[in-house]
Amino acid sequence: MKSDLIVLLVGVLGAPSPALAEQTETSVEVVVQPDPPRIPGKPLGSPKPKIPLGISDQPPTLDGRLDEPLWLDAEPGPPPESLVNLPPPDPRWGLTAVATPGGLAIALRGVPLRSETRVSVDPNASRIGWAELDLSADPPTIRRCRARDLDAVPPFAAPARVYVRPCGAAVPAQASHGPDGWELLVPWSALDPSTDDLQIQWYTKTPEASATYDVGRAARTFAGAGRSVQIEGQRGRSESVGVSWDRARGVATWTVRAAGLKGPEDWDWQVHYNGQWIHAGRLTLEPNPSGAALATLETPNQPHTGTGILVAQSGGAPLVRGAWHLPWGLTERATVATPVHAGRVELRYTQQGVRERTLRFRGPDGALLLERAVELSSGKGSVLVAIPESWPDHLEVELEGLFPEGSVPVKRQEAP
Repeated sequence: MKSDLIVLLVGVLGAPSPALAEQTETSVEVVVQPDPPRIPGKPLGSPKPKIPLGISDQPPTLDGRLDEPLWLDAEPGPPPESLVNLPPPDPRWGLTAVATPGGLAIALRGVPLRSETRVSVDPNASRIGWAELDLSADPPTIRRCRARDLDAVPPFAAPARVYVRPCGAAVPAQASHGPDGWELLVPWSALDPSTDDLQIQWYTKTPEASATYDVGRAARTFAGAGRSVQIEGQRGRSESVGVSWDRARGVATWTVRAAGLKGPEDWDWQVHYNGQWIHAGRLTLEPNPSGAALATLETPNQPHTGTGILVAQSGGAPLVRGAWHLPWGLTERATVATPVHAGRVELRYTQQGVRERTLRFRGPDGALLLERAVELSSGKGSVLVAIPESWPDHLEVELEGLFPEGSVPVKRQEAP
């Protein structure tokens, strides 16, 4: 299949109404343009392994020495990875994490004091609130950050929201550097309710420059290779959340699944939209004889982008079982790259495998202006559509199965 597949759409399926006779084009150009293939030899981003998370009833001694039982009994996490695909300059570099009664204890093994190092902890992977530590500050600081939505009026006929990520004032962190690296404690009070989907990300930038690791004589940046944590001794358990939209009924159906249950469990759920909790409740997971459970709930439909759900086992423990779902992480979906267009609309898509999908454009009154099957390549790409001048300024575009919202509005750019 050619890399650029040009499909000339001649005619429109279905007879247009007399009112749309002058608006409907008999020939519309659509270009399906797959993204260029990966450059041979260029590394792809590999799945990031989970950080093994130990559980201890002993608090860490913050002295930068990692020879105490808390760390000796914990399984080290993976080493960091370079953003330019190079090994770390010090093979000792790595991260170890342990949940303690007072907070999440983290050891950055081998990371030098003279470096720019930051650590962030998302307690439930919902991307709503997190703690951010700056170990390069003197003294090291911690601050709480939280997504906050602001009303935004887009240049097309649909309300939307955007969100910014403000952080609170920085306060001294519980952290110490010693001969073995950094040792720090993130109090549970600095985090939202935490689940076993807790995520850790850390960055280290060193000031040295060398021909081996730093050809451009710019500071090297290494990212922690692990994000999600895996609680030791609980590998038989699993939880997940999925969602389906029923646009006709105006509802979203969330499905919670779990395996490895020993009995009924009460779980709390919260739906958030751009940083704000908008729906909340409680459900019960009733396991079958094999320990598997399934529960569903319906909520009023929200826009696809910016909506997520968090479910967590009810209880007062600082770290509980949980699951989360952010729909924008779907492996197959489409977005409109040009919500305001100047005669050409670009749809960005990603899908698995080659598949034929139906493309539709409708006017503001729902009248069908264009319907045609287009073959989309596997992976990522664009669909470019030349919009006739006779079409209305406000349109709705559909791409079968790839817009979870069903359709997305686009608007013609106003003349200056």
